[in-house]
Amino acid sequence: MVWKEEELNKWFHPDDIRVILEVQLPLFPKEDIQIWGGTQNGIFTVKSAYHFLCNQQALKDKLKASSSGTLIPQVPKPVWKLIWGCKTIPKIKTFLWKACGFGLATGEGLHHRQITVDPACHRCSEPIESIDHILFQCEFARAVWFGSPLTINFGSENMTLVEWISSWTKLLAKDKANGHLVISLCSFLCWFIWKARNNSIFNQTTTSPSAVCSMAVKAYEEFWSSKGDTALPNQASPHSTPTVQGWTPPPYPSMKLNCDASIHGEGKLSSIGFVVRNSTGLCTLAVSDPLHFTTPLQGEALAIRSRLLHALGDCIEDIMVESDCKELLDLLSRGKDSSPPIYILPIVEDIVYLSTMFCKCQFVYIPRLSNVVADTLAKKALSITGMTTWPVSSSWIINLCKGDTMCKPRSSE
Repeated sequence: MVWKEEELNKWFHPDDIRVILEVQLPLFPKEDIQIWGGTQNGIFTVKSAYHFLCNQQALKDKLKASSSGTLIPQVPKPVWKLIWGCKTIPKIKTFLWKACGFGLATGEGLHHRQITVDPACHRCSEPIESIDHILFQCEFARAVWFGSPLTINFGSENMTLVEWISSWTKLLAKDKANGHLVISLCSFLCWFIWKARNNSIFNQTTTSPSAVCSMAVKAYEEFWSSKGDTALPNQASPHSTPTVQGWTPPPYPSMKLNCDASIHGEGKLSSIGFVVRNSTGLCTLAVSDPLHFTTPLQGEALAIRSRLLHALGDCIEDIMVESDCKELLDLLSRGKDSSPPIYILPIVEDIVYLSTMFCKCQFVYIPRLSNVVADTLAKKALSITGMTTWPVSSSWIINLCKGDTMCKPRSSE
């Protein structure tokens, strides 16, 4: 199914058309449904309506403000204590303090001070570039968080900086030592996301999300190394990557599918990759596809849907699907009872429907560091112009698969 662009051009504004075309349509015909935009899953609740109205009023109040004194939000005292108690360098503490106090030159801040600038985000054209948008809501920022050692996926949550810092108390209550490590790394990620934004605007320097992650982690390690501790945080967040166990072949006669998605260049380039291997660990298919999508979650879903469709055409009856996107796998495990975000609802429904066409279809979580082959294929797609099926006899494919050190061939039964 595809959008009828001639009809869209007839009835909608070009900006609306661009957003509409971003919506993924299902593979199989379905009746249209009404959704409520105030919740992630499209289901109306009184609570969401209340928050929507409160947010609208808060936005109006901000737009009426004309001096910096009226812009400083009411920040709870515990938040200030958490900022100054954060294990990080002093300039990052000052940065977080200014960010919470509306003291940074964001598009929103400059606009409120009656400085003639475009208040929109220069990366994604969000109408109001707030500090919350820069650090958490922009697709570039989400790619940084998702690609970090914490593998955090904020999804469609409109989290504010103050709310996020307030949540640090839960990390510290669970494991104080490791909580400080997690918070410290988060502070460096925020700082380097902010620096990348400034470099992009003032120096016209493009920095990829992966490069931002690398710089933040390097600075974080140097900071803790100076204190005699170089450990990275572990298991301190529900989004943390579990202990790496390595890739293993599926039991005979199953085929194992590994998928991954990649976003690069401030979200302007996106791609998927997948590999299929049999019970001996032999690669039977390796594909890179420069497919367009807007979030890592959407990309992972598109990768799984694409390969399941191909697997049916290849007459595969027993398939095991491995992905490092736990959020998506949790949705798929609940089947028709899940409530996925609106923007991936048609894709998830397609995957659930396609899975019923196999004799056996399993969805299994695999840590990111054990999903190297699919990750490499996805990144290779960033430099090609169309879907490429790589020859499985290629030396680089063979060596890549051999690199999965836990790949121990099983004997056929």
